[in-house]
Amino acid sequence: FADDPSEQLAAGLTPRGDVAGEGETDIGGRRAGDVGGPQDVEGIARGRAGERSTDDRGTRESLFEHVHEDTRQLIRRGTGFGIPENVIEDQIEDVGLAVQAKERDRGAFLLASEAGTGKTFVLGGVVRELRNRGQQKFVYVTMNQDLISQTKKDLSDYGVDDVEFVTYNQLSNGKIPNVEDAVLIFDEAHNVKNVTSKNGMAAQRMMEQSPFTVLASATPFENPVQAKYLEPTGIFTEFGGHAKWAQEFGAKAITDKAIDENGEDVKDVR
Repeated sequence: FADDPSEQLAAGLTPRGDVAGEGETDIGGRRAGDVGGPQDVEGIARGRAGERSTDDRGTRESLFEHVHEDTRQLIRRGTGFGIPENVIEDQIEDVGLAVQAKERDRGAFLLASEAGTGKTFVLGGVVRELRNRGQQKFVYVTMNQDLISQTKKDLSDYGVDDVEFVTYNQLSNGKIPNVEDAVLIFDEAHNVKNVTSKNGMAAQRMMEQSPFTVLASATPFENPVQAKYLEPTGIFTEFGGHAKWAQEFGAKAITDKAIDENGEDVKDVR
């Protein structure tokens, strides 16, 4: 995201590093070996370490201040499963970034770390820290019931017992939870990129209702037009909407056949 024309948007989304392959699934802790073992994850972290700078996100030290020590210690348990120390530090930093985004009234936080870097534990840390700050309701959308069971087990010490878990299949079948006043979490968020699919349309309605959405995916979008699914969070408002933001990346506005109420051609980004 180094080529983002707006530092403000980069600060709001904070995706990390190169985009991973479509088929990869992020799972943390003891399962990090599924992506090649700790040495591969450490290489990712070395690449990330050089990109941190002091911008409106703050320094690593200032971001750590957003994370209570007990949460940091929970995340640091990952070293016992072979997670490199620098990756653990990145996880804590990401929790701090998400908390900071919520405190700054941003509509969304996008966690786009590479597969295998422990996004599950970052999400657990976010739940724990926001709950410590008074947030009561969380809705967590993920792939299937087996993954829900595994996530509850992995995050058993993070206080996720009363989190409402929903699968994408349930969304597509019309089971859409009430997310008013809830922090909404989409794990493997690329499943809602297609705004015309059942999952995508459900996610659009949910993001409109939720005051804060956390989206986790190693492949959040492949081009600026695909980022349209993030629009209900309000992150493009200051740029005049998603279409204008996408054009900053080179997306072309085309003339639609439709006309508006004044009989004028409607232009949109496709």
